[in-house]
Amino acid sequence: MKRKYYLKLTFLLISICVCVLARQLKAQTDTIHVFTKPKEIISYDVVKMNPATLLLGPTVISSETGLSYEFSLSKNKSLSLGASALSKNIFIYLAEKLDSDSSSVGNVVQVQPKLKISGFRVQAQYKYILPMYNYPCGLYIGPHASFSTVYFSYQQRGFTNDFYKIIHNNLSLLLGYQHILSNRLFIDLYCGLGYKYNYMFYYKTLNDFKKVDNEFIFTGIPGNVKISLGYYLGYKF
Repeated sequence: MKRKYYLKLTFLLISICVCVLARQLKAQTDTIHVFTKPKEIISYDVVKMNPATLLLGPTVISSETGLSYEFSLSKNKSLSLGASALSKNIFIYLAEKLDSDSSSVGNVVQVQPKLKISGFRVQAQYKYILPMYNYPCGLYIGPHASFSTVYFSYQQRGFTNDFYKIIHNNLSLLLGYQHILSNRLFIDLYCGLGYKYNYMFYYKTLNDFKKVDNEFIFTGIPGNVKISLGYYLGYKF
């Protein structure tokens, strides 16, 4: 136990020393740039969201509510990180509402089963803005990765523990154009092509589950080709 403790402590001290050394080297490099390249490097931070995903999220049964934070890495490079909560989309909600209203006969209400949907999504995007544009506005290209998980079951089937689990893994190369309006409002239009690996499991219990092959019904168009098209709206700090 003592040996493991000393090994961990040694590793921690080495990590701290490496970080301190890296910061010192970066500070020296920045100082050199001040004298050799006095031109200021523009940076920006943006909080953004995609309003379209409020209607339809990464799966055909879900909506998405979340934010992404984008920050500049250098004069023409940036990184965006995002997290979202997934829930029942508005189309399913309205369909269930209409079905529930139509099932009432006189004073008798026929209870219809409803879907319970929840999940999450995380994503990351790297941008390289082409140098012929006025940074940070302009045409960009870069990879985008996304991972999402959705759980759904029927609320009225309380006597069972069965549920479905959908997993979406996407990796794409995006081409887009971004622009800052009135110094604050940020708009980002993009399209792209990539690879997706989507699958679904049916859980009878937590320990008894199987993979479901009917991908089209719950996860969209089958196959491994991912087509991206959309936009973001954001606020620049």
